[in-house]
Amino acid sequence: MTRSATVVAIMLLFGVASPALAGPPVGWRTDGAGRYPSAEPPIKWSPTENVVWKTPMPAWGNATPVLVGDKLLVCAEPATLLRRLYFALVGLPPAPEDVAAFVADPSPQAVERVVDRLLASPQFGERWGRGLRRVYSVDTFVSSDTPKESPHFAFAPLGAGAVLRALDNSSIVPRRERDRVIEVARRSAIPLQVGTTFGSTDGSAIQPWGPPNVGLSWPGRYSHGPAEVLDLRDLDALIRLVAALAGEP
Repeated sequence: MTRSATVVAIMLLFGVASPALAGPPVGWRTDGAGRYPSAEPPIKWSPTENVVWKTPMPAWGNATPVLVGDKLLVCAEPATLLRRLYFALVGLPPAPEDVAAFVADPSPQAVERVVDRLLASPQFGERWGRGLRRVYSVDTFVSSDTPKESPHFAFAPLGAGAVLRALDNSSIVPRRERDRVIEVARRSAIPLQVGTTFGSTDGSAIQPWGPPNVGLSWPGRYSHGPAEVLDLRDLDALIRLVAALAGEP
């Protein structure tokens, strides 16, 4: 999962406020200048020294992450934040060793790694999969639309629309679901491609519990490389498709 996708997931889980900060934000994971200190996080948590901002909020919301610019900030003691993530995603508390490892990790990717691991766990699928009709997983479709790759597999030209992942390493979209998405795109005049690729999406953990995992993507070139390429027209098509599907029964 990318950093932006992690932020979106956490925003959906906890809600996001936009507090007005009198000065640059300073907290456990940032020094306010975009640098992340290598020092250990504070052992004695102080509500006056380690809180990024103060605003009235109910007791259950003291672990709410907040997005300020391109930084994800929290006003909670790290162990509390970890417990909130675990209970929200898998319905179980973290093990003591997981808490100790998280508290001792000053990396800006610490939250992202936890969310990635929980989303891929069987416990996540068991908690959320039983009552769902279907799952839409939004992720990059790694396209072979490059000068050096064969167009015989995973070919989805950039600029030709969003991509429905009909088949990948972990999911096969049933024909009825595939036809349903195609029909919604047709009615809304949204350009859509249907592709087959390697890899998997976060919905793979839910699929074994019943609901089909329908992957929706934008075609990407040189994915996971230093110079990833996408076409904004495809991203626009994907956004419109997600909005159209959200209005369907």
